Amino acid sequence: MPDNCTRRLSRLGAHVSAVPVAAVLQPLPHREEVIYGRKFGVALTLVCFKPTGAPNGIGIIAVVSGGWKSSHDHIHRRGGPWARLLSAGYSVFAVVHGSAPKFSYSEIVQDVHRAVRFVRYSAKQRRWDIEPERLGIVGSSAGGSLALTIATQTLAPVLDPEAADPVDRESSEVQCAAAFFPPTSFIDLHTEGDRLKITLEPAPNAWPLAKTQEERASLGPRISPVEHMTSALP
Repeated sequence: MPDNCTRRLSRLGAHVSAVPVAAVLQPLPHREEVIYGRKFGVALTLVCFKPTGAPNGIGIIAVVSGGWKSSHDHIHRRGGPWARLLSAGYSVFAVVHGSAPKFSYSEIVQDVHRAVRFVRYSAKQRRWDIEPERLGIVGSSAGGSLALTIATQTLAPVLDPEAADPVDRESSEVQCAAAFFPPTSFIDLHTEGDRLKITLEPAPNAWPLAKTQEERASLGPRISPVEHMTSALP
C-alpha cells in the first residue's frame, strides 16, 4: 500500500471519533442505495455515500449493527461520523446485514464478507471513484466486532475463482479497520449454562447453548477477533 494511503487510513479513527454531537442527526447527501446480494428471497443492501470533499480514492465499509441486528433506521443516526469522513474525501458504504435472530452469526459474517467483495468488484468496474485495494472497514458495538472479524479472519484471498457470480471471485480483505467499543472475545462472556453468542451454525435464536466450559473453549476462540491478531495484519 502506498505510504500516503497508509497515513490516510491511520487517521480513520480520528475522523470518525472527532464529531460534534449536533452533527449526528444531519442528513447525508449524495446517497445511492444498492443491492449487494440476495438470500432466501431477501435483498441485502448497502447505501453508498459519495465524498463531499475531493475524493481520495479510499472506500470505507461501515457496518451498521447493534446486538447483531441491522437496520436502515440506524444510518441517519450515525450520519455525523460519516459526514466527517465524506468531507475528508472518503467514500462510505453503509452495510445493512441480515439480523439475528432470523439469521445466525455465521450468516451475518458472510453478509459482510459479501459486501466487501461487492464494493471491491464494483470499484474494479469503475462504478465509484475508489481504488479496489484501498478499502477500510469500521463499526461500533456489534458492528465493530464484525469489522474486526473481517479484518482478522478473511476466509481466503479469493473465495472461488470459478464462481458463476463475479463478485464471489473477489477478496474480502481490507487494508485497515477501526472499531469502537466492540466485543472482542466471546470465551468468557457469560457464566456456564448461559446462552452464548458464539455459534457458527444456524439456530432458532441465532446462538446455541454452550452447556460446558469445554464447549465454550471450543466455540469462543473461533469467532473472537482478539484470538486472530497477528503481526501480519495491516
